[in-house]
Amino acid sequence: FVLISSDSDFTRLASRIREQGLDVYGIGQQKTPEAFRKACKRFIFVENILETIPVAERKGSSVSEKAEIAPSEKKEPPSRVVPMILKAMKAIDPDGEWYHLGGIGQTMISANPDFDSRNFGFAKLSDLIVKTGAFEVDKKGAKGVRIRRKP
Repeated sequence: FVLISSDSDFTRLASRIREQGLDVYGIGQQKTPEAFRKACKRFIFVENILETIPVAERKGSSVSEKAEIAPSEKKEPPSRVVPMILKAMKAIDPDGEWYHLGGIGQTMISANPDFDSRNFGFAKLSDLIVKTGAFEVDKKGAKGVRIRRKP
């Protein structure tokens, strides 16, 4: 189910659908109450979606332009994601050293359905992690991108 709303009245509906074992994806504005965002399996801010749609497609124009959306909310500083990453690492393996980026991302979204690297101004989670300066990133491995906390 996809619920497109920023209204807290949909919190109970999302919860009931999830109780039935079904997935609920929410889409709404950044002003959406936390309870509704958390009731969804995944919550996406409409502002992040609009930033990725070219202006021409949004206006029905044939002119190809980059998106010109003034952010309605300031982007979060990258340092705010560090505790979330550390919590995800601990949940995956408290004694581990290297962690796969995909597992980190999935664990973070499970704990915070509204997590999106675009909230911090980055299209990719790996770029956000590099910008924090708190982690080493290994992109050379055959098993995908791995990260670890800097010593």
